[in-house]
Amino acid sequence: MLVGAALIYGGAASHLKGLPRAVAVEDMQVSTPIPVQLLLAGGDRFLAANIAVFRALMLRTDRAQEAAIPVLAKVQRDAAWLNPGHADNYYTAAAILAWQGQTNSAKYVLVRAIPARPGDLMPSYFHAFNLFHFAKQPREGAQVLLAAAARSSNEEEQLSLRDLAARWLNREPDARAAILLIKKMAEQSRHVGFKRYLEARAARMEGLEQLRDAHARFIAAFGRQPASLDELVKRKMIARIPQDPLKLGYALSPNGEPIYQRRIPAAQ
Repeated sequence: MLVGAALIYGGAASHLKGLPRAVAVEDMQVSTPIPVQLLLAGGDRFLAANIAVFRALMLRTDRAQEAAIPVLAKVQRDAAWLNPGHADNYYTAAAILAWQGQTNSAKYVLVRAIPARPGDLMPSYFHAFNLFHFAKQPREGAQVLLAAAARSSNEEEQLSLRDLAARWLNREPDARAAILLIKKMAEQSRHVGFKRYLEARAARMEGLEQLRDAHARFIAAFGRQPASLDELVKRKMIARIPQDPLKLGYALSPNGEPIYQRRIPAAQ
């Protein structure tokens, strides 16, 4: 009987092994309402946040189906609501959500983390980077960096954040607003060397704006691009080429538009 049972078991196992099986879907398919999450966590919102973040960390985004990404975003928003200061949640939101097209969800997580983690400047940095890179809002990103610098007690950290903010302002479409903000930064700086550096950057940006204004007048007058910056002076569109305080100068792009000569060195 035992031998017969073993043979039957072996045959059944072999038959079942050969049958097609449904593959379990590892992707997130649903997000649980927050009240249910709290109920399952015994009313402990920190435990509920930990469970939500654990779910987020378990998702393989490199293999995830497209429909799983919005669910992931909702799970991480819930975790930020339950525990705004959860480090793993804001870090993974910055690393994943914005790059997966969920910029609003990443912003929600990071904005909630900033006041919840007053000694941690990384949520501010990630939020600023998303504004600069994804939202194409360099001035707004720079302002977030400046607010973070104001909270820092480390002078080197303050200078690094303010330097980065000044660099981002070079990409601001509203150059005049960016110049005013850099001048304000210089006025508020207690570091003499950095104050001079910011003033030089503002003057350099003003010089480029003068060249752009002259370039626009040249196009209006002659209907073509200038052959060189000197032609702007020769045609009396500008009195002289502005002096660059950083000694790098200006040039014309391949399209004939005024640009900075090359990258500005880091602040000393």
